[in-house]
Formats: sequence, structure tokens, C-alpha cells
Amino acid sequence: MLTLLKHGNFVSFFSSRTLANFADSIYFIALLWVVQTTFHSPAFTGFTFTALSVAAVFSFAFGPVIDRFSASALSCIAMLAQGVILLFIPMLAGPGILSFTLILVLVLLASVFSALFYPANMTLLPQILEDKELLVQGNALTSSSDQLINLIGFLLGGTLVAWLGAGVSFYVASAACFTGALLFWGLSRRLKKSPAQPRPEGAGTGGSPGRYLAELKEGLEFLWSQSFLRVLMILNVVANFSVSLLVIALPSLGESYGSALYYSGIYVAFFFGMILGAVSASALPKTGLWISMFWIGSGFSLLLFFLLPQAIGWKVLAIVLFGLCSGVVNVLQMSFIQLLTEERMMGRVMASVTSLSNLAIPLGSIIGGSLALRLQVDELFLLAGILIVICGAVMLCLKSVRSFSVRDTELPKGEAAELSV
Repeated sequence: MLTLLKHGNFVSFFSSRTLANFADSIYFIALLWVVQTTFHSPAFTGFTFTALSVAAVFSFAFGPVIDRFSASALSCIAMLAQGVILLFIPMLAGPGILSFTLILVLVLLASVFSALFYPANMTLLPQILEDKELLVQGNALTSSSDQLINLIGFLLGGTLVAWLGAGVSFYVASAACFTGALLFWGLSRRLKKSPAQPRPEGAGTGGSPGRYLAELKEGLEFLWSQSFLRVLMILNVVANFSVSLLVIALPSLGESYGSALYYSGIYVAFFFGMILGAVSASALPKTGLWISMFWIGSGFSLLLFFLLPQAIGWKVLAIVLFGLCSGVVNVLQMSFIQLLTEERMMGRVMASVTSLSNLAIPLGSIIGGSLALRLQVDELFLLAGILIVICGAVMLCLKSVRSFSVRDTELPKGEAAELSV
């Protein structure tokens, strides 16, 4: 770990990614809070979250662009563009539909640059850390710090909104983006002086659209050919749809308690639970049975949110439990996906997983906004909890899923057992 911290290029990479996550967290809290307190309508919050998340569905399409150009330069451009966009959002904030429409356009544009930033950012790491052992350590440090930065960012975002107003929060997030872009600019200049990195096969400018589409299709077909992964992906779509219902409900929940601090506090509780779950996952058996049980546990945590008294302390407890179960599920599922995937297809499969995971979020945002006009916040948690419990129960009923273990990943690739009950 000390070797990593002495690596100048890695420190620049890590610092800029940290600033990006920090800016995203503050921006997310401030944006949804402004929309909720301006229009007092979950429907408007749903439209806003859709604009925030829809571009992530197509993030895999940036792969060829990142292969053709400097990943550090693209990361710099993406952060710089987001910083500029964030400066304009508080200037346009107002109760009129025109103001809201303009904000939605800016949010959608910012989300496109965000969808470019993260894959470009992770492409940089193997270029910076060529040693395999250092690369594993770098990935571990980056992954574990993301949740911690999200926790701090959401806590600070709620504090800034409550004490200084949402406008200041946008300016702080913009400053973080500009600082991160500056670090990437310096990193890009240093990498240019290093020996040229070999480009992946087919990364030149002569690749045909047909070949490009065929390679994208191959990643999706691989996921579908593995019965265990196929079940996970289908149920993940349902689960992420359920979670997007909650994201729409949370701003109005915070408003009902009278402060943005309560709103951000719920996210802090979730990320705290996620950290606990991620740490605990390494000590648990790596089997489909445990994944199924923690899926059910996630759903029951949301049912607990519905059943517990209205005091914020009880609600936070339920959210911590939800985060803990979600953290375990995320670590175990991602480990299985990586172990089952051939190395030559890892990039395409990971891009496909990202796109599929985000597929239902925009739809859930729109439906969640409509449901929030008719249902109480607790009732949305009840609905989401029921859907997730059903997903976990389906996994538990499928023998090929609940009996799946790390040993099964040693089978030849493509030998997927048929589903059995």
C-alpha cells in the first residue's frame, strides 16, 4: 500500500477520482433537494433522476472512443465539462417549467460526460500500474474508497444545503470538478512522456461498425449463455427498478422531517451499511445460497422500514441493514461474474453488466414519480421490499443458483448448468 502512495501518477489518478465521486455526491443531494423543495412533487424528482441516470445505460458505447484517444485527456475533458455545467444550474433554478426544462437539459448533458468519465477513468489504472500485484492493490484501494467518499460527500452535501443553501453546494461540486480536471491534465502530460502503451486489438480507426456491434453483442451473449449469470442479470434489473422507486421517495421524506440533513443522513446510513457489508463479505461462504439469503434480507430491511415507527432513528436503522445486505450481495455477485468470465471478454462483459444494471433505473424513476403522487413514502418502501424479497425467493428456489459455489467457476467456460428447481 505504501508503494502505491509513493507512485506519483497513481496518487494523481486516485485524487482526481476521489474528487469526482465527492462532486457527484454533493451535486446529487443538492439537485434532488432543489427540485423537491421548489416543486414539492415526486414526479419532478423522478424526471430529474431519470436525466441523471439514463446516460449510464449507454456507457458501454464510449469504449471505442476511449480506445482511440488518451483516457487521461478524455477524463480531463469530462470533468471540466461537468464543472462548467454545474455552475449554470443554480443560476437557472426557479419555479417555472422553463427553468426546470433547462435544468433537465443540463443534467442530461452532465450525465453524458459522467458516462464517459468513469470507463475512461478505469482504463487509466492498468496504464499507470503495470505490475499485476500493484494493479490489484490499486483496484482494491479505489473500490473501497468509493463508498467512503460517497458517505462523506452525502453527509457534507446535506450539511451545505442546510446551512449555506443549494447554490453554494453546486459551486463546491464545480470547484471539485475543476480541481480534478487540473490533476488529470497534469497526469496526461506525464503519461505522454512515458513509453507508448500498446493499444488493444481493433482499437485503430479502421474498425468497421459491423465488427464494433458484433463485439458488443458478444458480451451480452456470454452473460445470457451462463444460467447463473442470466438469473442474476434478470433479477438485478427488477431490484434496481425497485431501488429507483426509493430514490424518488427520499427527498420528500427528508422534506417531511424538515431538513436536508435528514435526507443526506439516510444516504449516509446506507453507505455505512454498504461498507460493513463489503467488509463482511470476505468472511462469508462464496455460494449462491448466501447471495439468495442476503437478497431476501435486503427486501426484509425495506419491509422493516415500513413497519417501524416514524422516528428517524428507526428509519436509519432499517436503511443501515439494507445497506449491509446490499454490500454483501454486490461483492459476492461481482466476484462470481469476474470468476466466470474469460479474461479476453472481461471488458465487454463488465460494460454489459453496467448497462443492464442501469437499464431499469430511468423507467423506475418515471414510474416512481407517478406512484409517489398516489402512495405514501412508506408504501413505496413496502412495494420495493416485496419485489426484492420475491427476487431472493426465486433465487432460493432454483437449485442451480442456491447450490452454486466458487468451485463451479472452475468449470470450462460456457458449460452452464440448466436451471432446476
